Amino acid sequence: FFFMELHNYFYYIRWKELSARNYVKNLVMIVNINGFINKIPFIKKIYSRILNIILSSKEELLVDFKNIQLFINIKDPIDKIIFYKNAYEERQINFLAEWIKKNQPNIFIDIGANFGVYSLRISKLFQTLKVIAFEPVLTTFNKLKMNIKINNLEKRIKTYNVGLSSTNGLKKMIALKRRNYI
Repeated sequence: FFFMELHNYFYYIRWKELSARNYVKNLVMIVNINGFINKIPFIKKIYSRILNIILSSKEELLVDFKNIQLFINIKDPIDKIIFYKNAYEERQINFLAEWIKKNQPNIFIDIGANFGVYSLRISKLFQTLKVIAFEPVLTTFNKLKMNIKINNLEKRIKTYNVGLSSTNGLKKMIALKRRNYI
């Protein structure tokens, strides 16, 4: 019964013409049920295959994830984990949250912030904490800035498009590109 209901939902997304806003709402619903789906091995396999077919024309998505919104690209390996599993480094983020509660620092520094999962989640959890994020790769930095903007956290998260090192000077940064994504 659950699979039939899910199948009808996929059919609706695939064949009905939806406005961009409704399309995103439906994709958010898919992300929200991903956590449940991943607990059922047989359905998990079928579900991910069907979802890949549905998303073949859509690479970039706006999704709700753990009380934040993220602009993701389904080709990015980290984004794919977030989308399909509705989870990302939960133990590490929970550890940080507990440590921050216990020690009450004034600043959280996110070095190698990528597209901002840690900065955004910590900023949402701790409203008075100042967050500083460093990301050296320009395309990833731009995605970080966009995610901060769509969460209305521009005043609380300060960003820098630089890499940090133990030595002073300018260095050439090389980012690997796989499947046409950095």
